Amino acid sequence: GIYVAIVFLAASTVSVVNSDQDFSEEVFLDDIPIVCPLPQPNWRNTTTNIPHENNCVLFYKCKLGQGIEQICPLMIEGDPESRLHYNRRLQVCDWPWQAGCASCPIQYPNGTFPPPEKINNPANDCEYLQCENGHALGPFRCPTGTCFSRTCQECVRDRNNGKCNWEIPICIEGDRRLHDCYCNFYEECTRINGQLHWIQHVCEGGIHFSPTQKRCMLPNEANCPHIRHL
Repeated sequence: GIYVAIVFLAASTVSVVNSDQDFSEEVFLDDIPIVCPLPQPNWRNTTTNIPHENNCVLFYKCKLGQGIEQICPLMIEGDPESRLHYNRRLQVCDWPWQAGCASCPIQYPNGTFPPPEKINNPANDCEYLQCENGHALGPFRCPTGTCFSRTCQECVRDRNNGKCNWEIPICIEGDRRLHDCYCNFYEECTRINGQLHWIQHVCEGGIHFSPTQKRCMLPNEANCPHIRHL
């Protein structure tokens, strides 16, 4: 028969609970992990899991900021192929009709639905469907050169291994840093045509840039480490 179980993955061991347990507590989208955190919060007692980019029976167990691929348990006794699906909202391996992967998640016992989310289009997993109140809207195509990732919940250029490949900015707009060689020069992070760049500036009148205060100051207050170059 069918195993009466939902498998929890947050612990280091696999736990089993009754299938009639109520999991309809409210889940906020901001609380659903999409990347492996580093450092891992409360790492001695909890484990973070994130969904696979396009395979419902796979997920990633996070360790030191990296995802290690795992597979959900078999679902039907004697069936070597049918497996539970990963439920990204609860971070568990769940029944396929509740997991919200191959199809939109069903209504909770209390009459409410899970928050809106996106799933891969079963007919073309580079596309996605938008799930709202148990109904699938779409399919929607991703921009050229991208595919939908269930991990990231958006279209990305390289979704393999759960990567969301967001570009890391070279600097934070408005930040300043001391020139590599000279005390009276500094660079400021400036946005030009939508891109961030380090732009060079000079402290006029013989004053120096302070690497700690990040502003031009009197030389005896700036504590510039490059004083030997002047």
